[in-house]
Amino acid sequence: GLVRPVSGGDPMSNMSEDEVFAALADRLDVAAAQPLAVAALSSPPLAKRLLAALLDLATGPDKGQQAATAALALAFQVALSQDGTAVARYAAAADDQAPPVGVLLLGFGGASQQALRPHAEFYQRLWPAWRVVATTRAGVVGEHAAAAYAEQRRNVCDALHGCGRLLVHILSNNGHYLWVDLLRSAVGQACFADRLAGLIFDCAAVEMSALAASSMEAVVLQTVRAGALHHGLTATLRDEAAQARLQAVGA
Repeated sequence: GLVRPVSGGDPMSNMSEDEVFAALADRLDVAAAQPLAVAALSSPPLAKRLLAALLDLATGPDKGQQAATAALALAFQVALSQDGTAVARYAAAADDQAPPVGVLLLGFGGASQQALRPHAEFYQRLWPAWRVVATTRAGVVGEHAAAAYAEQRRNVCDALHGCGRLLVHILSNNGHYLWVDLLRSAVGQACFADRLAGLIFDCAAVEMSALAASSMEAVVLQTVRAGALHHGLTATLRDEAAQARLQAVGA
């Protein structure tokens, strides 16, 4: 199929997925891949293919600093949520039509549903009558990303439908950003207005301006590496020369 453009009238709207990957590989055109990053929010196979191409560009010895830096930046956007805008629902053991409490897990940057499962299982083990819902905020930007995030918020609130009281478990900055997004949206306000029972701040948010540059560099690199690991792109992780180049690009 054709890739939707980042902005109206963009010639990328006439490019197929394979043509975009060719532009990325042959012309080092990272901007051409931005619409693919939006599409990858709902397609794990596409997310894996895109992340592999971006890592190849970021770690290639002859790709150039500008293209490598742009590739790393887009890889970070893609890897902030390893499962895109997916929303997981863990049903209550008893009556899942009207559980007394619904727990919303908002993932840290680089989280996957697999990484959030132990948190969900913790609640299910101690309070089996509760329902648990889990999702992570993605970092992809672009005109069409807003629609994907609006759908994610609707899916979160749909998954919490029928719960009595709501407990929100917020992990790190990324979880806090999604919580703010929910509170600023009409659907989120309606969902939480009369049912919010409490907030848990887990590895609590920090002002980004308070982070040293070296700390932010580490966040970017570790998030991208987590994405590579999640998608099974282990060859890059085991390649010492590629990792050294990735470290240099991220610095």
